[in-house]
Amino acid sequence: MLILHSLRFRTSNPAAVHCSSAPSSAPSSPPASPQNVTKSLPPSPPPSPPPSLSDGREARALIYKTTADDSGSDYASESDVEPDVEPLPPKKFTKHDPFEFLLNSEPSPLLSSPHVLKTVKNSTPIWRTFLSSLKSGNAFHTSLTLLPETGKFMRLYGSVNEYTLGVIFELPTTEYESETFSDTKLLTSYCWASGYSAKTEFNLTSRGELFNGRGDNLVSISELIKQNEAFSSSIPSSVPIKLHGRDTSTPMSSVPFNEIYIRISGTPPYNLLNGLGPPIGIFSRSSCYCDLVELLKKREVFEEEGLRLFFIRHEDGVRELGGRGEVELLKVRSRRMERFERNVLDDDIFKT
Repeated sequence: MLILHSLRFRTSNPAAVHCSSAPSSAPSSPPASPQNVTKSLPPSPPPSPPPSLSDGREARALIYKTTADDSGSDYASESDVEPDVEPLPPKKFTKHDPFEFLLNSEPSPLLSSPHVLKTVKNSTPIWRTFLSSLKSGNAFHTSLTLLPETGKFMRLYGSVNEYTLGVIFELPTTEYESETFSDTKLLTSYCWASGYSAKTEFNLTSRGELFNGRGDNLVSISELIKQNEAFSSSIPSSVPIKLHGRDTSTPMSSVPFNEIYIRISGTPPYNLLNGLGPPIGIFSRSSCYCDLVELLKKREVFEEEGLRLFFIRHEDGVRELGGRGEVELLKVRSRRMERFERNVLDDDIFKT
C-alpha cells in the first residue's frame, strides 16, 4: 500500500518512475547538469577548388558574405561566377526605324492643286491652342508654306525633330488666279518668296499693318506658284536658281520655305477673306513608326471626317498613308515589334 501511494505522487517524467522494490542490475548514475552538456558539431567540409570555364580559364568567385548558422559552422551566402555567354542579337525593329512600305509607295497627287501647309511644334500646349482655334469656327491668321506640285526641293518651317507633324489646307483656285498685288493687300493675305525672313510675329501690328520693310517685299500667290515651278525644273538639273530676287552662286539641292500669312478656319463660303476652312489632311515629316502612330492619334483628335494622312519630305516628295498603309503599319507594330516598344507607342506624348 505504501508503494502504490508513492507512485501516485511522483513526478510526471516516465523515465524517473521506478519501483523501489525491483532490484537494480547496475548502479544508477547521477543526473546530468546543464553545465556538463557538450554538443558535438560536424566537421567543416574542406574548401572546394575554384570553378573553371569550358576553355580552361579559372572563373572569378566573389564571396559577398560569410556568416555562421546556429550550429556554429561557417557558410558562404552567395558566389558570382563570370559565365562565358554570347550577347543577344540586336532587335529587328524599333520605334525609330523607317516604315519601308510607305517609302516604297508611289508618290501622291495631293499637290496637283495648290495647297498650303503649316508645321506645328511638338508641344502639348501649342497643339491644344491650335486645335481649339480650329474647332471654334472663327477665322484667324497664321503663317503657312506653299510647296511645289511634287512636294520636293522645298524645306518646311522648323526642324523635323521639333516640328514633326503639320496640317494641310486647300487654296481656292477661283481667287488667286486673277490676283494682283493690290488684291493681296485688300484680302489681308501677305506672301513672301522663298528665302525671305518675314517674321510676321515681330513685324506686324495688331491692326494688320506691316513695318520694317516687310510690306516692300510682298509677292502674290500666283508669283509663288511660278517660282515653285522654276525650282522644280532647275534643282534636278543642278543649275543656279533665283532665290528672293537674286541669283544663287552655286546650285542648291533644296530651297527654304516661302511664307503666306493667311486666314484659316472660318465659315462658308471658304475663301481668302472668310478663311480657308478646316484642314483637308495632316502630315508627318518623319517616316519612323513612332511618328506615324502619332499621326494616327492626331487624326482622332481632329474629329474631322475624311481627314487624309500624308508623309511629306523635301527629299521624297508626298506619300499618302492610305487605308492599306495604315493596315501594314499596325501589322508591323503588333507582330514584329517588342512588347515594350509597343507600350511606348501607346503613350500619347502630345495628348490633347
